[in-house]
Amino acid sequence: MSSAQEDLRPPLLPVTDYDHGAWVITVSTILLILTILATVITTISRLKMTRKLAWNDIVLVLGCVGGISDKYLLDHQANSSRHSLYPKLSA
Repeated sequence: MSSAQEDLRPPLLPVTDYDHGAWVITVSTILLILTILATVITTISRLKMTRKLAWNDIVLVLGCVGGISDKYLLDHQANSSRHSLYPKLSA
């Protein structure tokens, strides 16, 4: 790797020539944070205007919770498979 590629590292995970999963995890985390913010703002504004939630608000909140759990499971799987597939990287 050249020094220019070593400067562009996402946090916590190394990027190799064969594994760019760290960028996927970083970008998906940022997008999930934006989704959570949009969901919270939508839900709060709906509650302040109508004092109740409609079925589509409940589906939106459940989808956000599903996204959080999916993100956690994918990150956990990526971290555990990284050590089993590339034992030299974990050493």
